[in-house]
Amino acid sequence: MNDLRQKQLMEASWRRALTPEEESELQLHLASHPQKQEEWEDELALTAALHNLRDAPLSSNFTSQVLQAVDRDAARNAKSKATESASPAAWLRRLMPRFAFVAVTVLLMLTGLNAYRMHNRPNDLEIVKSLVSVAAPLESPAVFEDFDAIQQMRTVPEFNDQELVAVLLK
Repeated sequence: MNDLRQKQLMEASWRRALTPEEESELQLHLASHPQKQEEWEDELALTAALHNLRDAPLSSNFTSQVLQAVDRDAARNAKSKATESASPAAWLRRLMPRFAFVAVTVLLMLTGLNAYRMHNRPNDLEIVKSLVSVAAPLESPAVFEDFDAIQQMRTVPEFNDQELVAVLLK
């Protein structure tokens, strides 16, 4: 028999008398473990003393006192939950999963958008071809022949604002 079985027999002896089989099993165990004999005798004496005690009398309003204690406990728990839910830490604990969900969703959307843009952008060869087609007319010097005439067209003669103001005020 191991210590677990001895403990089970001890607990059984608290509630009822042991059967003859249990008693013989226990006596065999105690004979092979003399140091446990004293512990067993102490347990038997304590159990006998507890069984000899008379029941404590209950007050006439015992049930109402128990129910009042339960109500007080419930009110105290509700109050502590209310104060706890008003704290910033409680708000953070309650909202953190939502923030995490939104952050993951935005991150996935941005990753998808970036992948879409990378997939649909022109490759390097197409970019070079478009630059060559734009730069091809600039290779000949004929493009720059009329440059001076165009540059002179950009200069606008000054206009006297005072004449305009005088006309408008009349």
